[in-house]
Amino acid sequence: MKKAGKIFGWIFTITLLSISDLVISFKSGMQGSDEEREKIKTQAENYVRERFKKPMRVYDTFFDNIGN
Repeated sequence: MKKAGKIFGWIFTITLLSISDLVISFKSGMQGSDEEREKIKTQAENYVRERFKKPMRVYDTFFDNIGN
């Protein structure tokens, strides 16, 4: 019984550590840099100014690092 408990404990611990590692990696990978954000915002403002006649405003950027 003690051996089965130790095996279950190790499997549970490894699974929990793996899941927490995946969550932390995902969150850190989804954060964009401030330099890129400003670059994208400038490009978006130029695009909007060239394409649309009515005055429009770019409020924010959305960082999507899913790999599409």
